[in-house]
Amino acid sequence: MNISASALQAARRKRCNRSSVRFTMTRRGTPRMIDYRRKRRYRELLEETPHWNAPLSCKQDDDGDWIIVARLDPELTHGRHSLQENILAGGQCWNSGEEADRHLGKHEGELRLELTEDLFTMGLCTRCEDVVPVFGDYVAYAPAGELVCGPCLTDDDDDPAGPAILHP
Repeated sequence: MNISASALQAARRKRCNRSSVRFTMTRRGTPRMIDYRRKRRYRELLEETPHWNAPLSCKQDDDGDWIIVARLDPELTHGRHSLQENILAGGQCWNSGEEADRHLGKHEGELRLELTEDLFTMGLCTRCEDVVPVFGDYVAYAPAGELVCGPCLTDDDDDPAGPAILHP
């Protein structure tokens, strides 16, 4: 199939406009790329929390079924006693402890991610837009104040600050 030179030039002129909504790209990438990087960074930060290392175990509930629970130290629940024992695996039940133990062994990473994602909210620093995990339910610009990450709060490398919510 032969394409004439004029047809080829016309096709080149009809290329999509890269500034359109479909092809929005900034120096940091497309919105989907930015969102993907933020979610990946958020999961990395969740793995660094002490909540990630909470002991997981199988327990028999009141009905005689077996469930998987995570037990958090009282210091990690910030005064919320209802969070000391969290039921994992979507509340799924097993008939025996061995079945629950097998599921726990195969899916331990997923269960830990479920636990920490239930406890934390992904926040973004209001100054640099870095990802900050926040215990509980925080919404940016809520009456609680602005969320600021540690590097934006201090320049001291010897004693870095942690993230904080600044009140106006």
